[in-house]
Amino acid sequence: MADLIKKTPAIVYIIALAGFGVQMWAGLNYDMFRDEFYYLECARHLDWGYVDHPPFSILKLWAWISFFGDSQVSIRIIPSVLFSLMIILSSFITKSMKGSPFSQIITALAVFSCPQYLGLTGFYSMNAFDLFFWALLFLILLFIINTENQKLWLLFGLFFGIALMNKFTIGVLAISVSIGVYFTYFRKITKNFYYNISSLVAILIFLPFMIWNYANGFPTIEFMRNASLYKNADIGLGEFFLSQIISMGPVISLLWLGGLGYILLSARMSRYRFFGYIYVITFFILSVFNSKPYYMAGAYFPLISAGAIAVTSFSSQRMNKSLGYASAALLLISFIVFSPMAIPVLPPERFIEYSAALGFRPQESERHEQGELPQHFADRFGWRELTDEVASAYYSLPEDERKSTAIYGQNYGESGAVTYYGRSKGLPPAISGHNSYWLWGPGTGEIKTVIIIGGEIEDHLEAFEDVVLHGRVMSRFSMPYENDLPVYIARKPKAGLIEIWNETKHYN
Repeated sequence: MADLIKKTPAIVYIIALAGFGVQMWAGLNYDMFRDEFYYLECARHLDWGYVDHPPFSILKLWAWISFFGDSQVSIRIIPSVLFSLMIILSSFITKSMKGSPFSQIITALAVFSCPQYLGLTGFYSMNAFDLFFWALLFLILLFIINTENQKLWLLFGLFFGIALMNKFTIGVLAISVSIGVYFTYFRKITKNFYYNISSLVAILIFLPFMIWNYANGFPTIEFMRNASLYKNADIGLGEFFLSQIISMGPVISLLWLGGLGYILLSARMSRYRFFGYIYVITFFILSVFNSKPYYMAGAYFPLISAGAIAVTSFSSQRMNKSLGYASAALLLISFIVFSPMAIPVLPPERFIEYSAALGFRPQESERHEQGELPQHFADRFGWRELTDEVASAYYSLPEDERKSTAIYGQNYGESGAVTYYGRSKGLPPAISGHNSYWLWGPGTGEIKTVIIIGGEIEDHLEAFEDVVLHGRVMSRFSMPYENDLPVYIARKPKAGLIEIWNETKHYN
C-alpha cells in the first residue's frame, strides 16, 4: 500500500482534493436531504440495527456529531471525504491492474466526473460508505490476485463484514465473487482455508444485526419485501441497463463499457477477467430482483480502471497519447455538463431550465409522482416551511394542552425535519410509524392532542373524535406528495395509545 501511495501521480491527489471541495460547496446550496434527518434521529437511538439498514453508518455519525455537532456543514464533511477516498482508491485499482500513471489520472477524472458517484456522495447516507467499501474490497482482491497471499482473504472478510454492517445489499458482491471464481483459474481458492475462514469472519461481524432482527420480529425482511412490492419502480432488463448508462453518464459509460470488453476479451487482462464476471453476475442478480439501479454503482470501479488502461495503452502505442489527452478533456467537459444533474450546482429555477435544454432527466427508482425537480433534489425542499406550519399549530394551543401534545409525521422525512428544525422553535421531537420510528414508539408521556402532518381527515377521524385542519404547507420544489400538505390538530383519541400506535406501523 505504501508503494501505491508513493507511485501514484500527485495530480490524482489534487483531483481528490478538488472532489472534496466541490461536494462541500455544492452540498450547501440546498437544504438537508430527507434521509439525513432520519440518520440523525437513528444516531440518537443507537442500536444494533434499524428497520431499513444496519448500524455502521449510524455509529460513525453518532461519533462524529458527538464532537463536531449536527450542522449541515458538519455532516457533509464525511461523504465529501469518502468521495475523495474513492477517487484515490480507484486510481490504486488501476495501478494494481498494471495501469500507467496516465491511466491512473484518467481513472481519477472519471470517478470525479461521474454523476452517479457525485450524487450518492452529495449527502450523508450509507451509500457513500457503500461505494467506499466496494472500491476497498476490489483493491484487496487485486492484492490477493497479484501477490497470491491467501492470508489476505482474512482482511477481505474483515472489511466485507464491516461493509455488510453498513449496507447489506453489498452481499451481492460475495455471491458474485463465489460464482465468479469458477470461471477463472482462481477456482482452486474455494478449497483454501483462508478463503473459507474469511466468510466466517464476515458472518461473525454481521451477527449482531441478525440477532437484532430476530429479537424484533425480522423487520428488515418485512421492509425489503414491502419496498420491492410497493416502493421500488418496476424496471425491465433493458430499462435497467439503460439506467446504468444514464446514471453513470454517457462519457463514463463509454469508458466502463470499453473496460468491460477489454477485461473480458483482452489477453493482457486475462489475470483480471474475474472482475468482468463479477460485474456481469452482479448485474444479473440486481436486475432480476428489481433492485434500484444505483445498487450497481460500486461494481464499476474495476471496469473504469480497465477502460482507462485500454485508452492510454492504445494512445501511447499509436497516437502519441493524443487519445488519452482527448479522453481527459472529454471527462472534464462531462463534469461541467452533467454535474448539475447530480449535485446542487444551480438554483432550482435554473436547474429546471438547464435540464429542459439538455433534454435529460434522471430515471426515478421509486413509484412516486415526480415534480419539477428529480427526487434527489426535491427531497431537500419544503422542510423549513413544514416546520413553520407545525410550530404555528403547536403554539395555537393553550400552554397546558401543549404538555400532552405530540407531533406525528407520515414518514421519517417529515418527522425528522420537524425534529431537526423544530429544536430552535421549542417543538417536541416528532414521532412516526414509519420504519425505525415505529420501533422507537410514541414516548411514555400522556398524549391527548396530536398535530398530524398529512393524510386524509376521514382517516384521522377513525382514531380521533375531533380533527380540524390548521393549515397547509406549500413548497413548489418539493416532491408532489410533500406539497400542499395539510397539517391537522386531532383531539380526543377513541382508543388507547398503544392500540392506535400499532395501527401506524409501515415498513417501506
